[in-house]
Amino acid sequence: MCSHVLISPTLLARRIASLGWSALALGLLGAAHHPTLPPRHRPAVARGPIAFENPAGTRPAGPLGADPFAAVLPSGRFLQPEGKSVIVGPNAVGLALSPDGRYAVVLNADNRPAQAGEAAAAGDSLAVVDTRRMIVVDTYRAGSGTLFGDVVAAPDPAEPSRTLVAAAGGPSGNVSFFELDATGHLTADALSPVALPGDPQAHGAFVGPYPT
Repeated sequence: MCSHVLISPTLLARRIASLGWSALALGLLGAAHHPTLPPRHRPAVARGPIAFENPAGTRPAGPLGADPFAAVLPSGRFLQPEGKSVIVGPNAVGLALSPDGRYAVVLNADNRPAQAGEAAAAGDSLAVVDTRRMIVVDTYRAGSGTLFGDVVAAPDPAEPSRTLVAAAGGPSGNVSFFELDATGHLTADALSPVALPGDPQAHGAFVGPYPT
């Protein structure tokens, strides 16, 4: 005796589709249970020892060649600045551009003691660099005063054609003010430096991003 089961094409397509979704769900669940399955057919790679060395090799730290701005760093790397460089002073800690970008005012905190052959220590200073010619056009020396921290150059609110410069005095509790003229010359304000109110040891006199 032979029996036959008739299945319509529409019903058969629905059955296949349901089986396909079930297989996909099972595949995803299987992958979730095995997140770190090893990749197949990964070729073996031979790995030898890795050696590290300094670019300078055995060269000692110090000047590099005839360029006064090139050097071998203590880390064994080379320092060779691009473009044109200029010496502004020891221990430069602050920099400000004039509003027109023509001059850069650099604050040098030279608090080292007097060296052999020097009558006195150089002291803190402000150096003005002509950015077009890359030369120092003016230097203001603080003498017995203190300059430390950042420096700001901004238009004078009362006369925008003038540029005012404010330099931080660090732990002295003072801020020094100057006028920067069109030739890059600094002139100290008659009332400069100005002492900030309060205990200078508690807050210091800082200009710019330094904490107050």
